[in-house]
Amino acid sequence: MNIAGTRESAEIPAQLSHQSINVVSPKWASDVIASKPSGAVRWQTFALAVVIPMFRESARIATTLASFDGSTMNRRDVQLVLVDDGSDDDTVGAVFRALPSTTLVNPIVVQLNRNHGKGAAVRAGMLAADADLVAFVDADLSMDPTILDDAVALLQATKADVVVGHREVDVTRQPKLRRVWSIAFRTAVRLVAPTGVSDTQCACKVFTRAAVDQLFEPLATTGFAFDVEVLLRARKAGMKVVELPVPWTHQPGSTVNPVLEPLRMMRDVVRAKLIIRHR
Repeated sequence: MNIAGTRESAEIPAQLSHQSINVVSPKWASDVIASKPSGAVRWQTFALAVVIPMFRESARIATTLASFDGSTMNRRDVQLVLVDDGSDDDTVGAVFRALPSTTLVNPIVVQLNRNHGKGAAVRAGMLAADADLVAFVDADLSMDPTILDDAVALLQATKADVVVGHREVDVTRQPKLRRVWSIAFRTAVRLVAPTGVSDTQCACKVFTRAAVDQLFEPLATTGFAFDVEVLLRARKAGMKVVELPVPWTHQPGSTVNPVLEPLRMMRDVVRAKLIIRHR
């Protein structure tokens, strides 16, 4: 993989050398910060890669990494792919400062030098991952990361191409505006761009490697509605998609604009529908 960048990336502490940290450049982006620590990094195909998109997550990414460190996801056949979507709050620096306190051994950081959007960040991580199965979750970890074991087991047992989480939310802890918007968005997606999935926006999805290449390589939606395009593509391709109930707890600190982002998402849903219809 070519390593090239337009400006200096965050400094990588020397004490991370035992953790095989790598900051890589996704092939599709020319404006990517990328650097390598000293020492050779072995590349291998892992059983599972977990992609975590990050935007202005400096305040809580250490907690996220600690959660992974203490979970079943911290093992040698799991690769952790952290994607910084052009944060301006030293998110990558926070990652490098937190990692020495963990025993995570296979982290990769993909760093974009400007904010492209969550869809673009997830796409970069999914394509950079080197694993037989690839998942993505949110940095706020509204779910227990060990649920990914259940998702992988379900995918393998059903011979599915994709497993999609279905959130079981404690609505008493969810802000009213967020709850109303979520219901309205699900209804609109069912009417405008039905995917066959009840909860398109759950940030707990697992894909086979073949599905990743087929669904994320051509992905055009760069914002929060990218899941809809991914699932529309999966449906059109005849892929087997199964759902998994996921206990979900609302976490404060979202960077989503509650007024503008829903409008952008609905625009992107319509665009995704048109893209898939005419491809």
